[in-house]
Amino acid sequence: MSEEDRKKTFEEHPLTVHIQPSTVKALLEDAIGDRQLGVQGDALNLFTTLIATFTHEVLMRSAMSGANLGRKRITDDDLRRILAQTLIDLCI
Repeated sequence: MSEEDRKKTFEEHPLTVHIQPSTVKALLEDAIGDRQLGVQGDALNLFTTLIATFTHEVLMRSAMSGANLGRKRITDDDLRRILAQTLIDLCI
């Protein structure tokens, strides 16, 4: 997608959801419980940033295709479900 297309997409389909890497990290920590993450420091920051960016792209494409469950706003539950599925997809 070109930069112009990306800007147009954001204007035509304004989503206020911005996924923060800290949100991804918190979800990862919740998912693994007491076990330790295999990555730390800069590697963990890069990993969570990549997941956040990838998941935001998924959300944008869902909104563009009309697959946003018939709502204009994506709920926290939707976000958690999409993040969880993204993590599963990346780990398989």
